Amino acid sequence: MRTTPCRLTVSLEHIGRDGLLAIASVEVSIGGVPLTIHGLEGRRGLDGTLQISTPGISHAGVIMPAIELPIELERAIGREISALLK
Repeated sequence: MRTTPCRLTVSLEHIGRDGLLAIASVEVSIGGVPLTIHGLEGRRGLDGTLQISTPGISHAGVIMPAIELPIELERAIGREISALLK
């Protein structure tokens, strides 16, 4: 298996109302090619853990994820957002 270096940059806007802690924009640079994801939401779950949700789209009245992230990337983004919220 071959690996490619990635860089992750997170910008955060603190919200702090209606259960929404922050809105984040994330730039993932894979092999020097940037991909930017806007509108990630950071909320505190009932168990106190930070939950990150990706932007969604509405289709036939149902909100569906607009993007699905690999679990490794989702965790890395969660760690970065959590560190910025402290």
